[in-house]
This record gives sequence, structure tokens and C-alpha cells, in this order.
Amino acid sequence: MLLTNHFASLPPVAAGGSQEGNNFWSKLCKLDCPPKIKQLLWRLSHNTLAVKHVLQRRGMDIDTRCYMCNRLEDGAHHLLKCKEARKVWQELNLERVKCKLTEASSARHMMEMILELESRAKLKVITLLWLWWSERNMQREEGHQRSATEVAYVAASLSDHFPTTEKTLSATAVVQRRWRKPPEGILKLNSDGAFFNQKSGGWGFVIRNDSGHVVLAGAGREDFIQDAFHAEILGVLAGVRAAANLGTSRLQVETDTTMVRDALETEYRLSTMGGIITEVKLLLYSEFSSFSICLSSSL
Repeated sequence: MLLTNHFASLPPVAAGGSQEGNNFWSKLCKLDCPPKIKQLLWRLSHNTLAVKHVLQRRGMDIDTRCYMCNRLEDGAHHLLKCKEARKVWQELNLERVKCKLTEASSARHMMEMILELESRAKLKVITLLWLWWSERNMQREEGHQRSATEVAYVAASLSDHFPTTEKTLSATAVVQRRWRKPPEGILKLNSDGAFFNQKSGGWGFVIRNDSGHVVLAGAGREDFIQDAFHAEILGVLAGVRAAANLGTSRLQVETDTTMVRDALETEYRLSTMGGIITEVKLLLYSEFSSFSICLSSSL
């Protein structure tokens, strides 16, 4: 019996006092994320999220179609099977994780599987669950929905900040970063991107040596940008090209978002930015004898 068939039709899970149950709730409470996300995960574990199919089961006469895709909305559909949700899992390079979670026999079982994930993937998944629930409610109340890449970018950024900035849960939260010198003989590339609601934006980069002196910097404007992640990747691409033209053989690429780092370190061919990401990787492997990708540290 798969979770995808019975996510919402199963009755709520009663809080148990067994050692196994206590360990589960202890792990849930110790997650490095804000309380409002833990609250959502607690409701999900008890199978009490107010999705339409659950509300209908409780006696409400409502339209049970998904706000995102117009199919029957239960918990499994909303979080895993909805075509719009699948796009976000894909953008975050979590397709394999999603497929595995659909094999869970209950909502509680799914949460147990999530808690056993590697730390970085676990934070991304729980952030995505909370953020996608928020997107669903935004669509319900305002009729507004962000693109899959925008949602994925916000999820990756928030999950990166949770261990050090648990007090604030905002896509615009400011996190101060400290620049560190690269090892001797290595140039460091830092880049950034900007995205505006009019679908335009820009990018910039700076390359410094191991003394902290600027070797080269550049910036550009684009009339069409899909989202913030698109702008970030264009900045990396421009910076890597510039570093290659300098003739250096060793490069360190530093980014302030885990989504950019993960895109460069893992397989992101399914992403809508797959072509640009592949070009960056080809440049790194063909133009430099050694390179590394790192995440900038918080103050």
C-alpha cells in the first residue's frame, strides 16, 4: 500500500508513548529549523494537514481539486505528485528522494524516512515541504504562484541559513557573510545576481588573489531573467569565463547559496538551467588544472 494512494484517507496518528515513538518526536524537535516548520511537520506526521480531501472526510462539502493542477488534492498529491510540486523537487535535484518518499506506507513513515536523510538534503526537504504548503495557501488566497525555480531557489537559500538564523523565516532575510582569502597561488571568484519582477535583472563578479587584491571584476544586465537562480548562474558563468581568459590554472568559486553550489557539484541536467550549468562545468574542467566550490561563511 503506497503513500501516494492513501496519504489522506488514513486516520490521524495517535501520539504514542513507546521508546520508538519518543525517539521520533525527539528527532523532530531537534531539527535545525524554525518552530513554524516543526509545527507543519508535526501536523504532517499526524496526517492532519488541512488538504481538501481531509476536509471533505471531516464532513465539509468542498471542491476537492488541487489549487495548482485541478486534480484530487490529498497530502501525497500536494507534496509529491502534483505536477507543479514535481517541478520544484526536480529543480532542487531531489527527484530521487521524492521517488523514494512515495514508497512510504503512511505520512509518519514518510517523515521517518526524511529524518534519516543526509543533513543537507534533510534541511532542503523539510524547507520545501513548508514552503510548498505556503505556496498552496498563497495560490488559494491571492491566486498568485511563483515559478518552480523561484520556489526552489528560496527553499535552498532558507535551508542554508536555518542553523545560524533560526529567529527569522523570510526570503529577504539579510545574512552577513565574511570573505576569506583563498590558499596561496589560487584566485577566488565571487559572483552575484539580481532579479526584478519585470523579468529583467543583472549579474556581477569579482576575482581576487590570495592577498585579497581585486584582479578583475565585471557586471552585466539582462533583459530576460527567469528568476534569481538564473541570474546567479549567469554571474558564475561570466566569472568563470573571465578567470579562464586570465590564464590562471587554479580557481576557487565561492557562492552564498547552496543551490548554486549543489548545481555545480552534482548532476543538474534536469533543471531548466541545465544548459548553463553544464557550460560552467565544462569550462571548469577544461580550463583549470584544479578548482573547488565553496559556500561563503556567515559572520
